[in-house]
This record gives sequence, C-alpha cells and structure tokens, in this order.
Amino acid sequence: MAERKPKLIPVTTLADGKEHHHFFASSAASWRTSADLDVVIEAMKSEGYPFNLWLVPGPEAQDYKISMFTPQVEGIVWLAFYGMPPEPGSP
Repeated sequence: MAERKPKLIPVTTLADGKEHHHFFASSAASWRTSADLDVVIEAMKSEGYPFNLWLVPGPEAQDYKISMFTPQVEGIVWLAFYGMPPEPGSP
C-alpha cells in the first residue's frame, strides 16, 4: 500500500504578516515545532519513534507548557498519530 502524505495546512497570516499557528510533534524521545508541516514530520520520522502531531494556535516562538507530551494551549487541534513501519523481514 502506498504511503499517504498528509495534506498541507498553510500557515495562517493576517495583515500583520505574523504566523498565527504552528505544528508540534512529540514522541517518547523528543519533540519538534515548526510553522512548516513537512519539516516537523520529516524530523520526527528520521528519529524512528512513533509520534503525535498537533496544530497549535499562536506563533512558534510562544511559550507554553507541555504535559504528557501534549502542548497545553487553548484551541489546540490533534492532527495525527504516526507509527513507524515494521522493519523488512519482521513478523
């Protein structure tokens, strides 16, 4: 089965030209943020651990708490869980 690539959600900008949301991904080993969805997904996939992905309101540079691998921000949207494909030859 061909791998499905998620649809790109463009970064929302208003007349002020500022970013108004970003993406956050976390696994048991690390986390990553970026306004660019592809950057976040590729960085997390390269580590080889399953991870969750969220759309977070506000710019990437904002401060917020993270609890149980999840950003604590009002209006957050969970987008996806990415599991890692099995190694070739594994059951």
